[in-house]
Amino acid sequence: MSGEERGKRAARNEDLFRQVNERLHDLAVISGSSEPHGKFVCECEQTSCSLLVELSAGEYGAVRANDTRFLVFPEPWHTSPEVEAVVERHDRYWVVEKRGTAGAEAEDLAERGSNLL
Repeated sequence: MSGEERGKRAARNEDLFRQVNERLHDLAVISGSSEPHGKFVCECEQTSCSLLVELSAGEYGAVRANDTRFLVFPEPWHTSPEVEAVVERHDRYWVVEKRGTAGAEAEDLAERGSNLL
């Protein structure tokens, strides 16, 4: 698989997890949850990953403000240095930013409002 194909696949995988998290966030808002932190699925490119990350609504909103950024569990194996860089490190989560082909694919998916679920 070429680097360009890998970058596109990584962005698509992470976009799928992002869609799950957006729905979890919406459900928490609708239910009026008073929990200080919600649970979100790690948005790393590993399709076998099922780790949960705790963020407040504001923290999640800050990650989502940039279409090329994704939240991941705070461990190196959840990152792919070939296609992304860790741009924020917090105790409970890290934020990675897709670059190159992966970044362009992430932006394209967000603009199209990909609805894979």
